[in-house]
Amino acid sequence: MTPGEHRDFTLEVLANLERDADVLGLVGLGSTSGLPPEPDQFSDHDLFVVTRPGAQQRFRSDLRWLPGSAGPVALSFAETAHGLKVLLGSGHLVEFAVFDPDELSLARVNRHAVLLDRADIATRLHRVQEAPRRSRPP
Repeated sequence: MTPGEHRDFTLEVLANLERDADVLGLVGLGSTSGLPPEPDQFSDHDLFVVTRPGAQQRFRSDLRWLPGSAGPVALSFAETAHGLKVLLGSGHLVEFAVFDPDELSLARVNRHAVLLDRADIATRLHRVQEAPRRSRPP
C-alpha cells in the first residue's frame, strides 16, 4: 500500500465510522497517526475505535465498517479482550481495539492522533499517555 493509499484507507475508515452514532472516537496509532515518519509500503493500520458503552462487541464482530477497497476480510482473530487483527484480501493488515471511553484507561499509547472526538477522547488519551510517566521511578 502506498502512502497515499494508506491515507485514503484511513479517511474511508473515518467516513464509515462518522456515520454511526455509537462511535465516539477514532484514534490512529503509529503510522496511522499521520505523524512522522510517514507510512511505507509495509505499514499496517493501527486504530482504536471508541464507542458508547455496550456497543464495543458490534464493532469487533461486524467488520463492515472496514473499507472494501483493500479487499474482503481474509482472516480475523481476537488478539486481546479488546483487540483484533484483520488480514484483508490484498494482504493489508489492520490491527484495532474497540473500547468504551472508560476502557481507554486500559490502553497504552505513544505516537497517536485523535481523528474523531465526540467524547473528550483526546483528553482521556493524554491522561493514559501520561500515566506510565507518573508511575516511573525518578
